[in-house]
Amino acid sequence: MKYFVFLFYFALIQCTPDNTSLKPEEIISVLSLESGIQDTVYLNEVFYAKKYSPVFSANKNISIEYLNQTNQVVLTPNENFSGLTFINFNNHDKNIVIPVKVKKKAKVVFQYKPINPQKNIFVMGNFNNWNRRGDRMLDEDGDGVYEATIYLDDGIYEYQFVLDNKEIFDPNNLEKVDNGFGYFNSIKRVVSEDRKKAPKLYWIPNDDNSILKFVLNAAVSGREIEINILLDNILLESASVLENLGQTYKIDLKKLPLENKIQRIRLIASYNNKPGNVLSAWIKNGRVLSADEKALWQDGIIYSLMIDRFKNGNPDNDNPVQHSELADQANFNGGDFAGIIQCINEGYFDSLGINTLWISPVNKTTNKAFREWPEPHRFFSGYHGYWPISSNETEPRFGTMQELKDLVALAHKKKIKVLMDFISNHVHEEHPYFQNHRDWFGSVNLDNGEKNIRRWDEYRLTTWFDTFLPSFDYLASDEALQTMTDNAVWWINETGVDGFRHDATKHVPYELW
Repeated sequence: MKYFVFLFYFALIQCTPDNTSLKPEEIISVLSLESGIQDTVYLNEVFYAKKYSPVFSANKNISIEYLNQTNQVVLTPNENFSGLTFINFNNHDKNIVIPVKVKKKAKVVFQYKPINPQKNIFVMGNFNNWNRRGDRMLDEDGDGVYEATIYLDDGIYEYQFVLDNKEIFDPNNLEKVDNGFGYFNSIKRVVSEDRKKAPKLYWIPNDDNSILKFVLNAAVSGREIEINILLDNILLESASVLENLGQTYKIDLKKLPLENKIQRIRLIASYNNKPGNVLSAWIKNGRVLSADEKALWQDGIIYSLMIDRFKNGNPDNDNPVQHSELADQANFNGGDFAGIIQCINEGYFDSLGINTLWISPVNKTTNKAFREWPEPHRFFSGYHGYWPISSNETEPRFGTMQELKDLVALAHKKKIKVLMDFISNHVHEEHPYFQNHRDWFGSVNLDNGEKNIRRWDEYRLTTWFDTFLPSFDYLASDEALQTMTDNAVWWINETGVDGFRHDATKHVPYELW
């Protein structure tokens, strides 16, 4: 079997002798937990090691239990704690730190007073995956106002109310956004008091590349702010490397415990243990990496585009799906490879300063409209590219394989890398893989007869996205696993793309990697 490594943020990286020496250490991201809520994580999802035998140090804010047989860590934050903390552990004589942000969700109350009697009223939004029956609104005090209380993280949320037979925006909320289907979603902004007080850090220009300078923006005195410094996955003593210049701060990189490799330094300021943003920089041998040095994927400036919705460069290949119940917004709009090529030639992407293009799937898709299984049972086409019916053909509406190769070659001349969306979780039911190899795929039905549709967390490795999108069962089929890993390598070799953004990574078992 061919093995290849995916960078889970965006791309599969092709490892060559030239960039292996530059490869930085895998950085452990900030882990998010909720106060008083137990969570279990696989340690190999947090960081990679050939062998795992971690010994965890006690943490006063989080209860830690390691499950050796499954390589899982059970984490239970104290109910009264929120903010930034660090989990320290040793794995095969290597000290490692996991930064953890423990949050308390804000209480948000949605209210709606119907004009006419309604049997059922729900609120749906991007906080519950637009589940039309996810959060019921009730009139418990009989005053005619229906309410639903939901606890949410800081953020911006879109939502609608679901009445018996229709969906509406919140009539008492003036802030709305076009939802792309001829209607509007209401907007709910959630900003906690902790978020308002969180300190912010910003880099400031500096001619000496052995020095990092930054400024602190906070609503309180700098003396009340703690600045945490991480070098790769090690927490440093800030006092030994950080110099307070009054309005600004300075770090002399030559004073850090450096290694002869690329390293990443991260700064996190906190007030009353409440963290602000994460400021980071790449360094090597006591100096900041310059823009002229070989680019790192982790530092890429990525422009993501959906081919069909970007630009129509060749109207001759337009071919919308014909279906009486298919809305224009859910049909093909004409974008293609030719449109992207035109924009590369015109310098559009150069003007933005990006160095990476992430394009949506290019695979040939169905010519039909399909009705979604969940309510409201709307019809969609495969304009987005995520319904592949072929593993070695491009979608004719987007262009030919040669046009895709030309796009990649032209981007490379402009020093722009190209990432292609790769789909390994599922295919469309018209795909020959499903037609000829049903044993490669799981069942859409659960043992109790219910549909295993969009059960993202409960059955994350077996759930189907819809009834016509069968999911691979890699754990039961080595042949399917071999076929799809071979196919990924084929697309790299055939088109010259630099890597993949992998679709639905959460729903694909580790065996693929």
